Amino acid sequence: MKLFILRGGRGQEITVTRGKVTIPSITVKWNKGIPVVGIHQFSRSTGQDLAKILNEEILKKDPKGIIFDLRNNPGGFLTSAVSVGSIFLEKGKKVFTVEYKKGKQEYVATRTGELANYNRPLVFLQNKGSASASEILTAMIQDYKIGTIMGNPSHGKGTVQEILSYQNGANFKLTIAKWLSPKNRWINEVGVQPDNELPALTDEQKKNKQDPQLNAAVRFVQRGGK
Repeated sequence: MKLFILRGGRGQEITVTRGKVTIPSITVKWNKGIPVVGIHQFSRSTGQDLAKILNEEILKKDPKGIIFDLRNNPGGFLTSAVSVGSIFLEKGKKVFTVEYKKGKQEYVATRTGELANYNRPLVFLQNKGSASASEILTAMIQDYKIGTIMGNPSHGKGTVQEILSYQNGANFKLTIAKWLSPKNRWINEVGVQPDNELPALTDEQKKNKQDPQLNAAVRFVQRGGK
């Protein structure tokens, strides 16, 4: 594929190759001895991948706490929200409820998770780009007081959609239900409000790869959650 790029009043033709870009759902970086777990999307394997990383890499090193970075996570599968949520709960505890026009369905932890009885600080970073399944997780964390939500208010997507596909290739996204937190909160258009609100990152900070939000989360964990 050829693209014509106009830059500074001068044009240039470049050739690009189309390909599939694979975005990992989980990444881990260590910051001053604190693991920062980036949850970038809720794919089908996110819960399994997170459990494996916790068991094989993080918990063996006995860190002072764990930071989960959900900033700009757009969400994903509801089933993935259940599997990730189960990591922090005892089996059978409610993760969230989906409320339909004529009934509701509760989703509960499928097992007792690796962090169900974790006694060190857990921090969950979020921003306006955190939506849907990521909000299911942070709303659950907040309701049960499992960890501390830091950053900015989340997007506020409290609805459930169904995608209908047609023979002509068209798709139609239909809202069929809403989801509620364990304490029956509906965060639609409001978002999950952080326990510790931090200034949003500026364009200049992003350009210079500065992250005062993450730095604040690291200090919080180092101080033992204070």
